[in-house]
Amino acid sequence: MCGPLAISGDLWWDAILIGMRAVSRIQDFSYTLAIEEKPQPFENTPVASLRRDVMAVAHRARIELFEADERDAAILTVCGSALDELGIA
Repeated sequence: MCGPLAISGDLWWDAILIGMRAVSRIQDFSYTLAIEEKPQPFENTPVASLRRDVMAVAHRARIELFEADERDAAILTVCGSALDELGIA
């Protein structure tokens, strides 16, 4: 990551992979169904799968961009308290 609002490489690659799967027609990689497949309930459709994946990446991005500093500060505080109690700090 570079800079205060940078996104991790893992998150970028996951987002790129979702995009590639969304536009691809490669069987067992793409979100598309083979023509001969039977209709499925919505929660098992390619669109539902794509939606779930996009929502998961969006959630991770939100944490990295807007909540990471708060999380890191809380972890640092807890670790500092633990070290103080152990007399290590």
